[in-house]
Amino acid sequence: MVDLYELRQLAAFAELGTLSRVAEEFHLSTPSVTRSMQHLEAYFGVPLFRRGKNRIELNDTGRLAVSHAQKLLGFLSIAAVVHAVCQAAQTADNGLAQSTFIFHYQKAHGNPPFHFFLFLLPFHYSKRR
Repeated sequence: MVDLYELRQLAAFAELGTLSRVAEEFHLSTPSVTRSMQHLEAYFGVPLFRRGKNRIELNDTGRLAVSHAQKLLGFLSIAAVVHAVCQAAQTADNGLAQSTFIFHYQKAHGNPPFHFFLFLLPFHYSKRR
């Protein structure tokens, strides 16, 4: 199973450029980040990096994985905000929060697919009595 923490490390690698900088950012050792990247490669079944003597860089598949990871992480962070808003509101109609969520998703990624709306169902909370 893919760990979100590992996906965050992968996205950070795309931004920071080296495993040692990722390790520093996440307060980990470089070998620990290396193991995370190897785990992602094993999980996906393809190499994500081009490795040289003293250099490692994303290959085409790695860049695609980063793109998807960034979208997923963004989606989940928006979902966490909506979830918090819905819990705080404790109303039967949290359509405003869901509309805000959809707006931010559309702004970042375009129109959501149908299964996107199924994801919102758990965020519908009824009023507590």
